[in-house]
Amino acid sequence: MKRTVKTILITLAALLVLTACGSSAHTSVTDGDTVIFEINDTKVTKNDIYQYGKLKSGVSVITRHLIEMELEKYVELSDEDVEKAKKSLEETKESLGDNFEMLVQAQGYKDEEDYYNTYILSSIKIEKLFKLYVGDNLETIMEENNTRKVRILKASDKALGEAALEELKALEELTGESFKEVATKYSGNDETAGDAKIEHIYTGRETDTYLNTHIKDTKPGLVEELIMVEDGFVLIYVEEIDPETDKDSIIASIEANETIGKAVSNNMYLHYAELGNFKIYDQDLNDLFKQDNPFQNK
Repeated sequence: MKRTVKTILITLAALLVLTACGSSAHTSVTDGDTVIFEINDTKVTKNDIYQYGKLKSGVSVITRHLIEMELEKYVELSDEDVEKAKKSLEETKESLGDNFEMLVQAQGYKDEEDYYNTYILSSIKIEKLFKLYVGDNLETIMEENNTRKVRILKASDKALGEAALEELKALEELTGESFKEVATKYSGNDETAGDAKIEHIYTGRETDTYLNTHIKDTKPGLVEELIMVEDGFVLIYVEEIDPETDKDSIIASIEANETIGKAVSNNMYLHYAELGNFKIYDQDLNDLFKQDNPFQNK
């Protein structure tokens, strides 16, 4: 999995849908009135410290444990996964050398075993859960993100672009392969010109922004318009997309796209949360979760 989406998946660490508390319950600690220390005649009790810690870190603690529970429930590691994890650990140790233990502890892990279980194994489980979710909900995800399979011809100037368009329109039968042949010819013999790739329509696109307006709701075939871009002119061929045969390419495109990957991973966490039955009985924490739910798409 690409690092961007893997980071997102690990960070978005909550697998629950909040349920309203049955009553306005507020947790506390035993002997909460016991004074721990005093500053300028202000007494700080055990309960003061607990309430501060609860509001400061309670959400993070709950989400961390919930994701661990859900990964155990829905993901099984194979022998191949374990070997991959061990190899990753050895590569990390080799890369960090004598600084390994110090750097691991600096990141909040107790020791090598904690790092291996909490980070490396969890990363592999999260990756598998992501692929499982996307595979099971592929057509819905494609519809939500206007997923298209496209080929692009880029010409360096308008005259070349117009000549390419006329040649494509003159073909008796235009296919993905014939489009690629013309694309290679007019793109300076770039062997990757006209290759099929998966694209999505989404807000916040920073590259190839013309795709948002030119492939949405477009039927398969040639988009008969020469489009001016910053470094030339492009033509677009929209190809039939098959959720089965193109499945791996679609999943890879989602993993490689930080914006789409984050939205899909958020929906994944919400999906698996709905299969659970989690309740937060402390009203303060329940309210904080509703306010700061880390996987709500905004």
